[in-house]
Amino acid sequence: ELMPIVQPIDEWNRSYRLWLILEAKVGKGSLLLITADLEKEQEAHPAKRQLLKSLLLYAESSAFCPACTVSREALLESFADTQVMKRLGAAGRLLEYPEADVSAALDGNPNTTFCIREKHPYTLELTWEKEEELTGLVYMPVQNQRVHEGDVREYEVWGRDGSLWKCVAKGELASSFEPKRIVFDRELRTNGLRFVAKSGFGGDTVQSYVMNHDGWFWQKNRFADNAFSVSAILLQTKQGVFAAKADKKENRTSAKTATIEIEE
Repeated sequence: ELMPIVQPIDEWNRSYRLWLILEAKVGKGSLLLITADLEKEQEAHPAKRQLLKSLLLYAESSAFCPACTVSREALLESFADTQVMKRLGAAGRLLEYPEADVSAALDGNPNTTFCIREKHPYTLELTWEKEEELTGLVYMPVQNQRVHEGDVREYEVWGRDGSLWKCVAKGELASSFEPKRIVFDRELRTNGLRFVAKSGFGGDTVQSYVMNHDGWFWQKNRFADNAFSVSAILLQTKQGVFAAKADKKENRTSAKTATIEIEE
């Protein structure tokens, strides 16, 4: 089983165990993967410089011999191209509420969230200049609150085909922090997409804890949620993560590093 060497916790709402440093055999080689950017601002953070040096020396040594083997396909499926919207120059708007600023949904940053509290359905229309071959999209719900306000239950995805809009996916999603990967029923070459949030999770019975001057108490409530929230929405192109520009450099210790721009 693949387990990371270093596994931090992200934040208290989710308490996700993240992968900071991991190693594995892939194909005929061995991979040492670091998800943090250790090359920027080294002068201000000397610990970054020292950690990077130590990791590169380890990767060149005989001690670097990963025990776990991962297939190329499984490895690639773990990546997401968070800069795809920026690269395509995508713009977005809510058809029902065109004055709403949806930029937080398109920046690829899960720490920013678009949220509107009106009434379902909500139709998020995405457009870009050059047609692209799409296989699906990723919808990431709000990441920093436990009540999951604005999570999408019933959804539809429509793609523009010339002057017509055709439905390419529909279904129901679970309410969780997990990114929702939606696969289209066919490959679609288009420059326009509509993600329709038909319903949320309002009306469900939820359990929660509340605090007053006597302490914490457990209660049940009917959850009324008419909101729509998006931390990130990412198009899945046929080219996938390889569309991102890779920057290969030669290190002082002669170990090669390859960095894919995930977030600025």
